[in-house]
Amino acid sequence: MNTRNTTNTEEKHKLQILAAVIITLIFVLLFGIYAVFYLMTPLPAAVKFVLAGIMAAFIIAMIVILVQRVREIKKGETDDLSNY
Repeated sequence: MNTRNTTNTEEKHKLQILAAVIITLIFVLLFGIYAVFYLMTPLPAAVKFVLAGIMAAFIIAMIVILVQRVREIKKGETDDLSNY
């Protein structure tokens, strides 16, 4: 077995996972800032909570997508476009 090829694949997977985590963190931070902004604006309370709730839903969706992506990378499915 070629250990060098295995090591390169593992390193590539780690970098892909790191990239997915960084992108997710950026979006979660962005959606969190929007949620706080909506809560601080002078709008009716119901509107504030609906808008902040939408941002919270986006945050949850991003985390779910990250978990799915990490599972795909660990399975060796590094290129989603090849499925289509």
